[in-house]
Amino acid sequence: MVGRAEQTPLRECNGLARVGHGGCDEGLPVVASIACCPLRDRSRTNFGALQHAANGDNAPMSINALLVHGAGGGAWEWNAWARVLRAHGARLLAPELVPAVAGLRTTRLADYSAQLREAAGTLPTPRVLVGASLGGLLAMQLADELAASALVLVNPLLPGTVAARDDVVDGIVPWSRTSLARTRRALPDADDATVLYAATRWRDESAAVLADARAATLPARPACRVLVLASERDHDVPPEATRGFAHAWRADFVLLPGASHVGPLLGRDAARVAELAATWSMSRA
Repeated sequence: MVGRAEQTPLRECNGLARVGHGGCDEGLPVVASIACCPLRDRSRTNFGALQHAANGDNAPMSINALLVHGAGGGAWEWNAWARVLRAHGARLLAPELVPAVAGLRTTRLADYSAQLREAAGTLPTPRVLVGASLGGLLAMQLADELAASALVLVNPLLPGTVAARDDVVDGIVPWSRTSLARTRRALPDADDATVLYAATRWRDESAAVLADARAATLPARPACRVLVLASERDHDVPPEATRGFAHAWRADFVLLPGASHVGPLLGRDAARVAELAATWSMSRA
């Protein structure tokens, strides 16, 4: 929960896909209009064809996934994705990013990076890194170091797009006080039960962590394959900026119509987005 909550070609390797409803025969509203970059021939396929290809020469394989949550959130944000990935036989690790020993207000981005390095050491290869929001920035920074075989970025925080905050109290962004109404505004694409669940679980964040993210430089593109997912209604990370980033990295890019910043994880279509990411990851891990 990074911003002010107020308010596939899966490039086969170069196509544009219309992905199915968690299966091979139906259309999927959440990605009814998918954009991918770079596009060499704008070929079209469907989810059934994508899965068929994964079962052919590029056979899917079991994956090990490190899931990195965003600022003010927690491992609980991956609940829907975890169910989908486990159904595909994936081994998962979703570490909870915790404050430094000296306390939350002294915690820096480097502290979170260190925690992820330690966690990744327990996860065998092939290893897929999946990061959302601030977790996306952390994942892209560590992808090569952690020998990722694939990288999935969900509305990743991009240096230069992180706004300075005006709600900091003594070095802390007090997201744990976020009201139910404000959470509802942040998650227009989630059901009421999920909104209530999230509203009781947001945590405070270190303002220094967000300042580090704002001052960071974009890392070099890692050697592995990259999938970038952008929400059409993301008011924290502009989807146009995410698209430009994906193009610069020559990554596969999927625009999620109607999705909010945290919608790909907590929205009504979270499981379908996770299915998309799982299929992509397993066919390329």
